[in-house]
Amino acid sequence: MLDRLLEETWLRIDGISGTSAGAMNAVVLADGSMQGGGNGARAALEAFWRKVSDAALLSPFGVGRWIF
Repeated sequence: MLDRLLEETWLRIDGISGTSAGAMNAVVLADGSMQGGGNGARAALEAFWRKVSDAALLSPFGVGRWIF
């Protein structure tokens, strides 16, 4: 949803908050936005969640252990 909202040039986000994964999204969005506006926020969110996803494959609790 954030990716789609950040595509809108008319939309200005003045503040964001969240809990759990939403809080991680809020921090990454704010940092990326300060670095490069909406496009920076989108890139930062994609990079962050890609790293989380990649790390989960190596976890003993991750999806990777269920692949046969």
